[in-house]
Amino acid sequence: MSPLARCDQVTMMKMKKVKSTLPHASKLDSSVMKTLDEVLSALPNVSPRSGKIGTKWAEKRAQAAMCEMVRRDINSNEEDTGEDWSVEIEDAGVTFTTEEAAHLRYQPHPMSRLLCSPYAVGLLIAMYQAGLLFGKTQKNRDVGEVANWLYTYGEQATQLYAKSLSLSIEEQKKAEAYDAQLAHPESIPVSAFNYRLLNDVFVANLGLGGGTKVMVIGGVEVSKTVRVRTSNSGKSRDSEVTFTYVDSDGETVVLEKESIYSGNRRNDANRNHGLPGSRGYK
Repeated sequence: MSPLARCDQVTMMKMKKVKSTLPHASKLDSSVMKTLDEVLSALPNVSPRSGKIGTKWAEKRAQAAMCEMVRRDINSNEEDTGEDWSVEIEDAGVTFTTEEAAHLRYQPHPMSRLLCSPYAVGLLIAMYQAGLLFGKTQKNRDVGEVANWLYTYGEQATQLYAKSLSLSIEEQKKAEAYDAQLAHPESIPVSAFNYRLLNDVFVANLGLGGGTKVMVIGGVEVSKTVRVRTSNSGKSRDSEVTFTYVDSDGETVVLEKESIYSGNRRNDANRNHGLPGSRGYK
């Protein structure tokens, strides 16, 4: 958006700074949130495409309002109180905050689907009732009855946030317990051995690197061997990793991660002739 367009957008809407009241969208576990496609399906006569385009209306105004408010703060002589704040916006018959807009189209990761937090349900419904989610050329622009489950979803915001905090605490405890295992490999039972765990133990205690390394884990001697494999062009590399140990039954156990180049000609002494840097290459 050009500076001129943003300026015009700001002058058309009323806004004021308000105290922040909502948690950041990232504080909600994505497992408790619905996708934007799901919540749009609760709105009669709104297609997923036009609905997604329509929700950008709030996002763009929120961005413009935040920029304008920061500009005003810079030009004012008021002291910064240090409190978190949001901007309340009134435009096109819809009143919302920049916080709610941030919950409307939340994307945890660049490649993940857009999510709609329960804290944004009120804004979404208000935009729908104001006719902001219909396509420009859409013939049927009738506002219908919003599905009851969407209202319920919005009413559950506080409970879902509390559930997210609980899940976050559980994940943190699991991560701490896992880190404790890595720091004390002697306490790890052999029954828990798997490729990921053994690799994390070796890296945490002996670092990265090729060749063969040996550790005693859970009272058992475990060896790790790393062999570097090369692509046929010789420009790319990838490692082949093997863990070997003897279990309580006296059986030798091998856990292995193959290199993506393991089967390449360059890594086969009988077939690597004719490749750059190999025997017979001219």
